[in-house]
Amino acid sequence: MSHTREVRLFRNGRNQAVWIPVEFELPGETALIHKEGGGMMLDTSIASDLIHNPAGRVAARVRDCGVSNTCVSIGAAAEMWFRAQRQQSEFLRQRADAPLDELSVIPFAPPADAADAVLRTTLPASGRIIGSHDMLIAAHALALVTANTAGFRRVHGRSVENWRD
Repeated sequence: MSHTREVRLFRNGRNQAVWIPVEFELPGETALIHKEGGGMMLDTSIASDLIHNPAGRVAARVRDCGVSNTCVSIGAAAEMWFRAQRQQSEFLRQRADAPLDELSVIPFAPPADAADAVLRTTLPASGRIIGSHDMLIAAHALALVTANTAGFRRVHGRSVENWRD
């Protein structure tokens, strides 16, 4: 059985560390850590900007940040493909390939599933509502790039930036 729990991060000198609750305690003296995807996750509005403005401000920020430090949620990728299909736009279908081929597309997998469940119950209960696709994206991201900063700031524990400004 899989469990998810929010933990506290802190600094230990120049390193970032995490408090590991006793129920998640790891055996031994060392552990392997794996970083999946990039440091900044682009939401649909920002990833779409790469399609419409491939030489624009967002594309420049992706280059500055580094393609390996930038990713897209499968939810944002699905929304981009849906928009191209709904508009029956061959242009959008062809152009959607470029950013999605270049950036890591992060699949919806644990622990994002449990984070999504928490968001779907806590946000409405607190009166902070965002769209269902945005909840899926927020469940993935700790650092998110979006044009919808007001919406995503409703989700606590997420760093939110707008690279269009």
